[in-house]
Amino acid sequence: PLEGMQTAYWAPGTGQLYQRSSWGTDGTWVHFIAGPYTESHAHRDQGSLLFYRGEWLAYDQNIASHSGIRQEEELHNLVRITQGGATVQQHAGGAPSVLTALTVTGDYGYAAADITPIYAGDGGITKAEREIVFVKPDVLVVFDRVDAAAGTERVFQVNSPIEPSLGGAAAAFAGSAATLVVTTVLPAGAATSVLDWTTDDDMNGGYRLDVTDAGAGGSTRFLHVFSVDGAAAAVTSSPDGTLLGVEVQLAAGGRAVVRFEADAAGGTLQIFDSGGAAVVDAPLAAGVNTPPVP
Repeated sequence: PLEGMQTAYWAPGTGQLYQRSSWGTDGTWVHFIAGPYTESHAHRDQGSLLFYRGEWLAYDQNIASHSGIRQEEELHNLVRITQGGATVQQHAGGAPSVLTALTVTGDYGYAAADITPIYAGDGGITKAEREIVFVKPDVLVVFDRVDAAAGTERVFQVNSPIEPSLGGAAAAFAGSAATLVVTTVLPAGAATSVLDWTTDDDMNGGYRLDVTDAGAGGSTRFLHVFSVDGAAAAVTSSPDGTLLGVEVQLAAGGRAVVRFEADAAGGTLQIFDSGGAAVVDAPLAAGVNTPPVP
């Protein structure tokens, strides 16, 4: 029976992590990739995520292609790094990306991945890391650390079948079943744009949100909040010492404070109920705690 099944599954052989808020048809579903890239025909999508609630809100752009075989980083929901106008590509057959942390509870799911090895040092990339915190049922916090060569551009991407509307630091993907809002917390003032994929003759539709940091130093810390149907009533930057973070006021009541170390994996998570009592007060720590399979 569904009530006896876990709502998360980690497949280490393929590097696929699946989480959902519940087994109800209105559940929010999140997917994350961190593992081997060993086949020449596989996609360059290590570190990518997918997001679904009643319909695709953030998807793999291949869904809207004629061919279905496009491998490029541009089609996936990751941080793309460009140098001299060309995308720095992930390498097949070398060292894999690695899931370094996984914790799943009834209140949240936390995962961290080191994507650095997949670039084999190209683009001067010395750090490419992504951490996600799924505050159930409808909020996802995404943090990226990227250190690359001076002069590179770092671009946070969200591909969707839905054209986003931009307003300040937020992009709203208003679908027929749900609305996803992606809020950029860091870097403040990053350039935001939307690509219409139909300018590519292989595409039937689709759009891509790009949040670009072209700072000359080559180092970027991206912090984004995904929320569905107004689940995040307010999003506020909340740093603390060496930690970069965000406070999310939850529309259902209470708040979540998620902070990440600026230059190393890990951080802290606090979730408070509407009365101010702590429901969760936990470190975001290394170690893969695989959800049990019944």
